[in-house]
Amino acid sequence: LGAIRDLSDRIVFFDIDDAPLGSRPGRAEVVVNARDRVGLLSDLVTAFNNFNINIRSAKIETPRAGDARDTFEVDYLDMNQTREAMRAIQKLPGIASVTFRISSGGDPARAKRRSAASRT
Repeated sequence: LGAIRDLSDRIVFFDIDDAPLGSRPGRAEVVVNARDRVGLLSDLVTAFNNFNINIRSAKIETPRAGDARDTFEVDYLDMNQTREAMRAIQKLPGIASVTFRISSGGDPARAKRRSAASRT
């Protein structure tokens, strides 16, 4: 866990997995837990766009009334810029937590297909 901050009515967890600094491109998973509200998805997409982060896929969930859990697979160009994007997302209204995990490489869907094919 990178940092825990109390923002009056919420606690924000920010985990960037001690990612290396610099301008190495990569792929990551970003999970955002927030209070569900009109415009949340738009605000998240705008934050990614403002920092040149490409969204490869998104899974949008409302596990309980009033809650949102949005999971994004993203491509980023620069880790410093990506850290700034995560901080910008943390500051959006209603955000409860933001988790950033660098992918170990490869396409998870392709890995699942390879795994299923190897069993036949």
